[in-house]
Amino acid sequence: MLVLGKENMDSDGESKEATMATLDYSQRFRISWAIIWPHFVALGVIGLVIFLLGSISNETPPVIFTFIAPLIFLLFPPLVLTPWAVRRAVMRSYQGFHLQVGRTNDQAKPLTHTDWMAPAWLWLWRNWIVILLLSPLAKAGVLAGIPALVSFFIISPWVVGKMIGKKYATALHFSTHPN
Repeated sequence: MLVLGKENMDSDGESKEATMATLDYSQRFRISWAIIWPHFVALGVIGLVIFLLGSISNETPPVIFTFIAPLIFLLFPPLVLTPWAVRRAVMRSYQGFHLQVGRTNDQAKPLTHTDWMAPAWLWLWRNWIVILLLSPLAKAGVLAGIPALVSFFIISPWVVGKMIGKKYATALHFSTHPN
């Protein structure tokens, strides 16, 4: 059992014994996919609903496009969707291993939505940076889907390894166990 507690951390809160070594790329990719696919589904459904509501509106421009839609797309993923998706991905059992999460200070209280915000935010902002840095290529019409693909196939599995190996201020820690 590998428990990533205080004794395994460097000064930045990252694991010295890299979690990258305990989870190979395919394992990190499976965890990453378990976090990403709910985003595709939820944001796709929300986008479809907003589009349909905007198309039946008689206003020009519809208030849903100018105010409500940006708020939904800016607030829903970081505050609701990503913490839920990270919690769901961590609680799943994968082929050959499963993750466990607990507190390093041995507190018996259950994990709250706020506790899941820290790993969710780490996963989200590191992926957003890549997408934002590569988005000028997409806006120019060159390599339109590349930012999301690079974030999904390259950055997200790396971020999952960092997310699992990090020491959080909420005394959260992750550990990997064979099935």
